[in-house]
Amino acid sequence: MAWLAVRCTASAVSELARVEWHGVGGVCRRVYAELEAARGASRFDGVRRIGIDETSYKKGHKYVTVVVDHDRGCLIWAHEGTGKDVLNLFLDGLTREQRRAMEVVTADGARRIGQLVKRRCPNARWVMDPF
Repeated sequence: MAWLAVRCTASAVSELARVEWHGVGGVCRRVYAELEAARGASRFDGVRRIGIDETSYKKGHKYVTVVVDHDRGCLIWAHEGTGKDVLNLFLDGLTREQRRAMEVVTADGARRIGQLVKRRCPNARWVMDPF
């Protein structure tokens, strides 16, 4: 079910699996927790180059901040909302050593992201994403 949820909507998965649509998220959370436990390392370990994007969903009525690991090509963090407070939630989840080890952070032209990255990840180079 988790594999299917990555490839189609929760409502489609719920119909195929004959479960309530909100149960799909629960299954995905349990699979994710098991994979993290089996891996034994933090998803932030070894992260050196990240991309940050603030985007809207549900026809622009809701916003989410996402962080991807450029080296592994995967999402490592997401949270509803935008702005410094939300981005600080991500940065607070990193150890001081992990923030210092950050080499490159890509993001759009939002000054608040560049300023926050410069302050919290002093060794990172901020690269503006033209998209």
